[in-house]
Formats: sequence, C-alpha cells, structure tokens
Amino acid sequence: MTVCSARPVVPVVPAFTRNSQKLPEDLPSATRAGRRKRVPANCTVKVGVPNLKQHKGTGQGYVEVEGRFIYFGRYDLPLTHQKYHQFVAEYMAAGRRLPVTPEAITVTELLCRFWEHALSYYRRADGTSTGEIDNFKPVIATMRALYGHCLVTEFGPLALRAVRQRLIERGLSRTTINQLINRARRMVRCRKGFGSDAPMGVAGGYGI
Repeated sequence: MTVCSARPVVPVVPAFTRNSQKLPEDLPSATRAGRRKRVPANCTVKVGVPNLKQHKGTGQGYVEVEGRFIYFGRYDLPLTHQKYHQFVAEYMAAGRRLPVTPEAITVTELLCRFWEHALSYYRRADGTSTGEIDNFKPVIATMRALYGHCLVTEFGPLALRAVRQRLIERGLSRTTINQLINRARRMVRCRKGFGSDAPMGVAGGYGI
C-alpha cells in the first residue's frame, strides 16, 4: 500500500476589483497586486520617506515627490544632504504633502488639513478624544458649503460675516455662534502650519 503525504491547503485570496474595498493610496503598486517586494534583511526601509538620488547628467541630489523633481544642489556636498534632511522633516510634519502657496490652497483643502491635524491634537494623555473636535463640525460644514471652492486668500471679513449669517439662520444661540466664528478664525490662522507662506491671522490681506 502506498501512503501519500497530504498536501498543504493554500487559502485562496480573492483579488481586489473595482467594486471591492480600495487599498490605501500610499501602498506600493506591488502590494496592490497582491505581491510584496522582497527587501534584503540588512536593508532598512522608511515608509513614505522620499530617497535622495543623484542625477546622472548634472550630479545634483534630488527627490521625486508627487511627480515633481526637487533639487538640493551637488550630491557630494554636505549642504545638499542637510537641505534634504530639512525637506524630509518638513514633508513628514506636513503629513507627507508638499508645501503649497497661499494662491494654491482652497478653503476645502484647508479644512481637510485642519481636520486631520485636529484628530491627533485634541486628545488626552491616554489617547482618548477631548470632544473639542466635534465643536468644529458646524462651522466647517458651513464654510465648506459657502466657500469650499474659493482660495483661502479670498476668505476675508465679508466671507466670515456670511458664515455668521448662515449660522444665525440655523437658529443657534449668540454664544454658540461667537464660539464657532472664533474657531473659524483659528482654522484660517493655522494655514501657515499646513504649508502656506501667508502671514498668520491674515486672509486675502484682511485681518480676521
């Protein structure tokens, strides 16, 4: 009698389709297809950190981020590596986003970046939410509905008064409205930390 050893059962993992769950956008393409790239055991991989490369034609050090090439100078100079590390620190601090100018950022993008910041900022020492982030929701929804498509530099005192009027029409109390307007000012003032070079507390040339 011949005894055959049992073959191990390999589970079948269904492939992702258009209608199935989407993978995070920052995953490598090889992982999306269900295959992981082999990494040498002695190699340290920093997820999401752009690598400094040397341009063969000019000898400059550069990184490629979001389809753009950013150069720091000659690759063999210490100053080039210093600029690169400074760029990486600021890039990671901004949530792996390139800095944007005041003319480029919209109100919707500002609100989204502030929301991501608030999710981690308004927390207690044990990691639980303080609940303050929920207090921003009414004014965020109003600003996005009225001025989401506008540039943040266009959000001045007149826009702020329009937001206030919309909150009044919702029947909110004067105290609640004043608190929401102060939160709106706070979000606009925070845009410098989200990549904008505009002065703190100034939107479109107006102090709000």
